Amino acid sequence: LAILHRMRIHGPSPNVISMNAAMSACRRGSEWSRALHLLDQMRHDESLPRPTSITANVAIAACGQGSKWDAALHLLTVDMEAQGLRLMDSSFASAATACAQASQWESALLVAAHSLRRRLASTMTFNATLHAAALASAWPAALELFEQMLGRCSTRGPRQQQQQQQ
Repeated sequence: LAILHRMRIHGPSPNVISMNAAMSACRRGSEWSRALHLLDQMRHDESLPRPTSITANVAIAACGQGSKWDAALHLLTVDMEAQGLRLMDSSFASAATACAQASQWESALLVAAHSLRRRLASTMTFNATLHAAALASAWPAALELFEQMLGRCSTRGPRQQQQQQQ
């Protein structure tokens, strides 16, 4: 963060890569509030670059690292859309992981369902959600999600599917 501060004073001006790197350093240092502060600065300070989808993903991951699952969900479900940022599969995976780390299996299930509706579900999202449900001994929910995952990730080709229908 000190380097980022010097860049703002002496130049060169920070770009989105340097801002994302600073936020990522905050995530690794469990400084989620600083990561969110940098995100907020990017939104409001005209001298800084605008946040990207990757910036938001870094902020979601920082919230997860800090067990701030509710902030991660807010970033995913409200902030990213309000800012016009494209949701990515990693957005959902980071939010589901944040929920899993905070033992919020029901919220992780909601994230997984939201990712399915958006057609952005990934193995990482499912794994985090299954892990959260398993830790909470929510086996029926975990099994239902697993069945949904199998339905989405079918490895059968069109020929095998036609043969099965006959």
